[in-house]
Amino acid sequence: MEPSRLLSHAAGEVLVAYGLFYLQESQGPDVAALEGSDDDDGAGLIAAAGDGGLRLRSGGNDHYPAVQLELWSGEPPRDPGSWEVAGEAGFTVSETGQIAATSPFGEESQAAITLPALGSYQVRVHVQGHERARGLGEATFSRGIEQWLLQAWAR
Repeated sequence: MEPSRLLSHAAGEVLVAYGLFYLQESQGPDVAALEGSDDDDGAGLIAAAGDGGLRLRSGGNDHYPAVQLELWSGEPPRDPGSWEVAGEAGFTVSETGQIAATSPFGEESQAAITLPALGSYQVRVHVQGHERARGLGEATFSRGIEQWLLQAWAR
């Protein structure tokens, strides 16, 4: 079996509001409407996952974490970085295949990629600075306190 390889990547920052941001398909279903539990991924990072993307739970509120989005040809190797927590979930895209880290107000970040096909994907979510972000006050709009790595591949 051929090892998985990185096909595409993008990086940017996204506004976290209400403790959330989304990995959402452009012009796709409303990820804010997804139902989910408080711990879908076992790590507490993914508030909900399904048709159109993921609703992600930050450690803080009103700040701009750095987000790196990667598309892989298959399941990527585990990142050996010093991530505090990691989780995994599935989602589907059915409209445009373009996904981006998006604020709850619909503002897309530069962390955006086009998937090779519509259908089902898996994403591994890593975060650093999650605990540090918990200590942020309201409306600090700090930058780079959290760092997220989102690795997606077709299921």
